[in-house]
Amino acid sequence: MRPPKTVASPASIEKLPAPAATAKSITDITAGVEADAPAKAPVNLAQLRSQGASLARELAQTDTSESGNTGILGDYYGSYNGADTGTFYIHVDRIGNIFGSADSSTAHSSFTITGKVSSDGVVQMTGKGLAGSASFDGKINLKTGAVSGHWNLTGFGRGQFGGQRAKAFGAKGY
Repeated sequence: MRPPKTVASPASIEKLPAPAATAKSITDITAGVEADAPAKAPVNLAQLRSQGASLARELAQTDTSESGNTGILGDYYGSYNGADTGTFYIHVDRIGNIFGSADSSTAHSSFTITGKVSSDGVVQMTGKGLAGSASFDGKINLKTGAVSGHWNLTGFGRGQFGGQRAKAFGAKGY
């Protein structure tokens, strides 16, 4: 004969042990899954990141609640010439901050670009690299997405730059 079953009363929250972080493998996590559960396709994280970034950009370009710069928001690609030649990439965020990089064909080196753009498209950037700090001043055409202007590196030279806002996520516009 079996002894009668006893029912334990639930412990109070204060007496429960604190959860401890443990490292679990995918095998540990899926070990309790029932055998008749439908098989799922493996998750492609790169594709999910790409879709998430694309959706975030679309939402940022259509949302005008935070900034008047949403028409300027995006990625720009182009080239510069004069005393130095090369290509550049910049990203304009929702509040008008600019960050990016450039590759000098003349010096065979790269440099960083930072700056600001006003809601009417006036661009002021600084390129910093091995040769020093160059100023880039120009304008983004709000209707076409074209960016153009002049650059100057005191003691080195000057020139022009020009480019275009990317047509689609990940596509180069130059």
